[in-house]
Amino acid sequence: QGGLARLKDGKWSTFTVKQGLSHNTVLAITEDNKRQLWVGTANGLNLLKNKNIKNYTMDDGLSGLSHGPGCRG
Repeated sequence: QGGLARLKDGKWSTFTVKQGLSHNTVLAITEDNKRQLWVGTANGLNLLKNKNIKNYTMDDGLSGLSHGPGCRG
């Protein structure tokens, strides 16, 4: 199935394309200073705010979708 599983406040949540993730293949994850998760997938960048997902793709100005040496996972 793939996607992302997150444990927050003692509860597990699963995020897949069904919940709005841009792809089920997760390549990188980082947390920002607002404790929001940024998830890089095979089809874009996703921002998880609570249980809401905002997708960013090349249509939004990303220069590419490759996962290379400059990416942190």
